[in-house]
Amino acid sequence: MGFSDYLSTAFPGIRITSGKRDPNSALGRANPKSYHNVGMAWDVAPIPGMTFDQYKSRVEQDGWNVREAIDEVNHPSKHATGPHWHMAVDGRKEQQPMAGTSLASLMQSAYSPPQQKVAGLDVSQPTSLASYLQAPLTNEALKPAQMPQQPSFVEMAPVAGVKPKGRGTANDIMGSIFDALAAAGGAQPVYWASVLGDQQEQKQQGFRQQQLETEGRQRLAERQAERAATMQQWIAQQDWKKQNPDPTSMENDLAAWNRMTPEQRATYAQMQDVKSPIAVSQPNGSVVRVPRAYGAPQPQAQSIDGRHYVKVGDQWMEVTE
Repeated sequence: MGFSDYLSTAFPGIRITSGKRDPNSALGRANPKSYHNVGMAWDVAPIPGMTFDQYKSRVEQDGWNVREAIDEVNHPSKHATGPHWHMAVDGRKEQQPMAGTSLASLMQSAYSPPQQKVAGLDVSQPTSLASYLQAPLTNEALKPAQMPQQPSFVEMAPVAGVKPKGRGTANDIMGSIFDALAAAGGAQPVYWASVLGDQQEQKQQGFRQQQLETEGRQRLAERQAERAATMQQWIAQQDWKKQNPDPTSMENDLAAWNRMTPEQRATYAQMQDVKSPIAVSQPNGSVVRVPRAYGAPQPQAQSIDGRHYVKVGDQWMEVTE
């Protein structure tokens, strides 16, 4: 089994970012002594739920001869192209079958944690695997038997809102048996590694769900704050309008008149005279209409016996309006 195949089997879901490198590539020429150039190094993305030291220890426990191991997440090299774990190996030690690991001996003796009960059977002392399988199943939760020299298994805490995938008591028992047989025969146990991968995936799903819910609450709070600010601004505008009402048309006209120069006022008055003249009677009985001369010097006028006259030019004319 090659090292890349081993990584995929031992660490389900692992992402290998680099393996064998062309020595004539830019990165290969920049680091000619790299184990990547001879196909002995692999870079992987950090594994969720596992530290770099745990990763290295697991590889060594599984018999690989580690030549170089660098945590390039916390200690990146000058040739690093991104955060990763770097490891170089030069082969795997051949695993010898453990004494007494034949199928018959396994059926006669299996190891369980001390002072525990599995399926109602007291296993505080070594119990035969046959008795383990023949014990009646109950609703009591079962724990996997601890097999000698098994890779360490990290029990993941359950994530709220994430339902565990279908793993049953019977499956756990049989999986433990198959893992023990695989380890005894020098193969890599896969059942509990798969369980670990499922738990890691569920944990990541729980984190993603929590992140989405948090982002949704943040967006809702932002929209509510924006609506509250808009309403507050509208109320302030209404209050200002009440305190500062728009001027009336008369006030606007008066303000415009006050801004006029004397010449502008005279012109305006002449325009108003033309628009609103008065009727004046002439001595011959005809009537003419003359400007009122608002704002201009008043024409000569006089009243005789209750009748009003105005001088237009050299003539006095009676005002009939």
